[in-house]
Amino acid sequence: VLERNVLFCLDGFDEFKPQDYPETARLFTKNAQYKHTVVLTTRTETLSQVRSYADLLVKIGDLSYNSAKMLIENVLEESLAKSLFTQLEQSGTMKEMMKTPPFVVIACA
Repeated sequence: VLERNVLFCLDGFDEFKPQDYPETARLFTKNAQYKHTVVLTTRTETLSQVRSYADLLVKIGDLSYNSAKMLIENVLEESLAKSLFTQLEQSGTMKEMMKTPPFVVIACA
């Protein structure tokens, strides 16, 4: 048993098969026992599966490109922001990912 407070992140809970990973499933279904911080991302249609053991549900919508750009400008130093903008202009996939707030934060890390 982990004795320290740990942050666990599981992206794509709707694609997760608990029967294949019972120990991982137990981390969030029995988290009241473990008292760790667990962050799950999922599609809206699978929220009902999480609702019974979630302490908090947050719905995050898409960002406009201008909003993502403003966030990047406020977080990164100017030279790093310019470098990221260049990468975004060169990659349609990466630019599309900037609609998702967690991806913007990851890109700034």
